[in-house]
Amino acid sequence: MTFGRITLKRLPYEGTVIDADKTQAEISTLLDKYGAIGVQWTTLRGNRKLEFIIEVEVKGIQRELAIIYEPPPIEVKRKGVRSVDWNLSMRLLYWHLKSKLEAISYGLVSAEREFSSNIKMRLPGGQTGTVGDILESAIANEKLDNLLPDESNKERLTDADARVIEQ
Repeated sequence: MTFGRITLKRLPYEGTVIDADKTQAEISTLLDKYGAIGVQWTTLRGNRKLEFIIEVEVKGIQRELAIIYEPPPIEVKRKGVRSVDWNLSMRLLYWHLKSKLEAISYGLVSAEREFSSNIKMRLPGGQTGTVGDILESAIANEKLDNLLPDESNKERLTDADARVIEQ
């Protein structure tokens, strides 16, 4: 498998025998250990979604941040048949969250920065999404300058800075 410039002979956690439901329980326990004040799992049409709330202090103000993760449906090929391996997907999410929470607990990064792309928020049309959804859309539409709070900041970041260079 090739991702970006990294070629892997085998995916991390491929072949894990730890059941996705067991990992889900481990993730809930992990979040509780690190102080999440609410954890919710939703399953719809076979896909899982995790939402949790953490308390953070940003510039001296206490805030609650709702964080959303949707484990990716990772397909693997076994005995010639491709299917989604939820066991693998959930192990990936567990270790992803664990490393983020450890980095935050040691002060390497702040919670709001580490989870920024997964912070849930209300979008202009009334629907909900994440900060990452908004940024992804702005980058795709070359509209990053519309996200800046005032005119003085526009000089620092222009549409040209956001263009993707195709190789």
